[in-house]
Amino acid sequence: MIYIVSLYYPPVSNPPANRMGRLVKMLAERYGADQVRVVTGRPNYPYGRILPGFSRKPFYRTTGEYGERIDHIYEHPAPFKGLYRKTFGQLTFAISVFFYFLFRRLKKGDFVLVTSGPIFPVYSFLMLSYLKRSLRYAVDVRDLWPQVVAGMGFTVETSLVYRLLLKLAESSYRRAEALLGNSPGICDYLKEVAPGKPVSLVYNPVDMQLFAPVHASDIVDFRKSHSELFPADGRPVFLFSGTFSNYIGLATLFDAWRELKKDGLNFRFIMIGQGEGEDGLRRCVAENGLDDQVKILPFMERPELVKYIRAADYCFASLRNSPMLQYAIPTKVIEYLACDKEVVAVVGGSFAEILQQADAAYVCEPGDAEKLSGMLRGLIEKHPAGLGRHRPRGFIERSFGLSAFEKEFGDFFEKALARPSEDQAATRF
Repeated sequence: MIYIVSLYYPPVSNPPANRMGRLVKMLAERYGADQVRVVTGRPNYPYGRILPGFSRKPFYRTTGEYGERIDHIYEHPAPFKGLYRKTFGQLTFAISVFFYFLFRRLKKGDFVLVTSGPIFPVYSFLMLSYLKRSLRYAVDVRDLWPQVVAGMGFTVETSLVYRLLLKLAESSYRRAEALLGNSPGICDYLKEVAPGKPVSLVYNPVDMQLFAPVHASDIVDFRKSHSELFPADGRPVFLFSGTFSNYIGLATLFDAWRELKKDGLNFRFIMIGQGEGEDGLRRCVAENGLDDQVKILPFMERPELVKYIRAADYCFASLRNSPMLQYAIPTKVIEYLACDKEVVAVVGGSFAEILQQADAAYVCEPGDAEKLSGMLRGLIEKHPAGLGRHRPRGFIERSFGLSAFEKEFGDFFEKALARPSEDQAATRF
């Protein structure tokens, strides 16, 4: 049996749910749906309300789109905003994971893949590995916790809690049978803290059919039907979609907006999402008279969101200026590029180098408001001359398409599902 453990799973729509959904589809097709079991929470992302059609029972089962059995275990519903509420919900899921596997009889060939973040379910498997000799688990590391929490500004690296959480995380990686990372930076880190463990790089996949360009006439029709967002006065329209949080560097974007406003430039930013930074975003708009320049829309599902992405002139993504975030690859950038959009990417580290080498986007260093405002100013003043400079879809399909994702994960599971020898088992435990 292959167990996939993820706090988020379809019909929830966010990067970990999309990643695990695609993985389960591949596993069900390759090994049979009866060999795959998903362990997840009670779907309530992002508002902390259990989705219609799902039970409020602490434990129940459903059947997924690909015939897989899904065990929904207790997770306290919590909105995806505010550190403490989110953390409490994640902790309740981790406790449920611990007891779910503690009392489950695992066969020698059973294999568990747990995805992180959040990190807490991974801690559950660290404890379980000392109690159950038959447990074989691997960790799919999407974010480095607790480093990313420090990068968001919620804690500091010198605190006792941070050091304890980091020690537990690294112990979890060393106890795992294998590790995966979704960026080169994460993989380099895992190789350093868990020497000798196999580490695989598997990028987050993008649905190239959903995130795809459409005919220009379709874009014109959509913009006309949403003229309150896409004005006909010739100004460029930028779009951001995602979580309004400190880690995306909102303060830098606010400073850039103020400079553009001061220069009397005409532009439109559409901000789609939700999060703990939403109050600050609305405050910035109100205090700086940006009501005509910035429009804020609520979180929306991806099939609807992609219509707005296609209609925008430029798409925007950014990360805070923090060493902890240098390894990250924002999924939204990949989805923008799959739609063949011009992208302003405020990112650093290896992903910035990848984008620059492929000439796929306008890249700016995180935290540099002056450089960002200058880049945006140039695009606004030259608009529409900047449109069509980049054609990144081919680059995205080669590296981030479903075929690449399935190949890398397929290779990983072929090795992982091979029955370990007695010598391997004795060495591990």
